[in-house]
Amino acid sequence: MSRLCLVDFDDTLIRTDSLKSIMNSEHWLCSPSLFAAGVKLFFCRALHKGETSARNHFKEGMLRRYYKLPEERVAKYAAGLKAQLNTAVVDKIKAENYDRIIVVSASEEKLIRRVLEGAFDGFDVIANSLEEGVEFRTCYGAEKVRRLAEYMPDYADRDIEVYTDSMSDKPLMEIAKRSYLVKDKELTEVTL
Repeated sequence: MSRLCLVDFDDTLIRTDSLKSIMNSEHWLCSPSLFAAGVKLFFCRALHKGETSARNHFKEGMLRRYYKLPEERVAKYAAGLKAQLNTAVVDKIKAENYDRIIVVSASEEKLIRRVLEGAFDGFDVIANSLEEGVEFRTCYGAEKVRRLAEYMPDYADRDIEVYTDSMSDKPLMEIAKRSYLVKDKELTEVTL
């Protein structure tokens, strides 16, 4: 049976949250619409109601601003994020010699590819991007499994191992043979 590695990007393969760090540098929260979306997300999380919709709205606003950045700033941010590569996780994944590596993330797809260029011999990415005429749903929680099933319908026929920094990826962990929680350079195996 082939071995499949599913790995989160933010706070797992890199030691920061990519879009959040760009948002802070660009002062996007000064934008009234993104600030309001952030406040709504905060309260929806606290009240455990409407979080998915609020998260989609907030992330879509972040991506719209990200896509407007000039190329030289995107290149600068990508270089800074590449310097944040979590070599402990990258080295562990390389040592495992998986048949396939898929980065499954709520970050932006092209940014992930740019930051991870050269880190692995090959990898696929399932992540966020905006497409005109397509309803935006952030790649978070159960949405990651839905997208994986769409991308790789036979994923259940593989031995899956998951690397993530958060229990919000529990839906991915539930389909895995083995899961690791990442905190800085430490990896802890998790059993559900």
